Amino acid sequence: MPNGVLTGKVVVVTGAGAGLGRAYAEHAADAGATVIVNDVNAEGAETTAESIRKAGGAAHTSSHSVSDADAVEELFDWIESDLGPLTGLVNNAGIGYGAYPWEEDPARMQRAVSVNVLGTLLCGAKALALMTPRGSGSVVNIGSGVSLGVTGRATYAACKGAVASATYAWALDCADTGVRVNSVSPIAVTGMTPQGFTGPGGSALNDDPNRVAPLVTWLLSDLSVPMTGQTLRFDGRSLRIITHPRLGEPELVRPQWTVGSFVSAFEETFSDRLEDIGWERRPSPRPGAPVVRP
Repeated sequence: MPNGVLTGKVVVVTGAGAGLGRAYAEHAADAGATVIVNDVNAEGAETTAESIRKAGGAAHTSSHSVSDADAVEELFDWIESDLGPLTGLVNNAGIGYGAYPWEEDPARMQRAVSVNVLGTLLCGAKALALMTPRGSGSVVNIGSGVSLGVTGRATYAACKGAVASATYAWALDCADTGVRVNSVSPIAVTGMTPQGFTGPGGSALNDDPNRVAPLVTWLLSDLSVPMTGQTLRFDGRSLRIITHPRLGEPELVRPQWTVGSFVSAFEETFSDRLEDIGWERRPSPRPGAPVVRP
């Protein structure tokens, strides 16, 4: 990514006190952006901002909570009044943890949804309200491959699935405004990575968040215009597009459905069309098959 592709841009990166968020903030600043480093951990935010300043970049800090509507309003109003028109948002702030359904703690679940889902929605809605009247801007939502379904990570998976859905819907909302909304599903080892977690088939994970950051900078820049509504899977080496959910074929139509109709539908038509399950691509059990227990 050439230096200067974000010159004149004002970009806020949430959850930028460490890990991937810090990498996104530092790379955007190196590309010329004025970066607002947001993190509820004020010390972490300042560490990232100081790193940017030492490298000759422009950075400001914010410890506003993304899950607090009043704090989000205050954050974006401050940016607009003191730092200039907002041109980019990286919705990165998140909480991840592992738990099987029977181990879940409701308070922890609520906190994760509040930050991962509500925080993304609040920041995105405010940013888009500012950008769309001006006819330009870029929102980059940070998703996760966990949204495909991973054992013991249902709450985080559900949150990131919601982020993907919001990306697609916002891209449609803004299709005729000049504002773009895309998502990145990064692969990198950070403090949120579960111990021993691997990629599909047991593949090793990228251990350097900085390798993922150039993709986010590109999406924030005018070099990616007019692309919108896409989710990109990237590990610093391999780049893929995650396909959108689609209605499968064939479509079966009956004047009236009965229990027996479903039996015949899955015996005669859908039995070999069931989707493999989740990240692990585990084959789906067929209706009527014997239950095998360990």
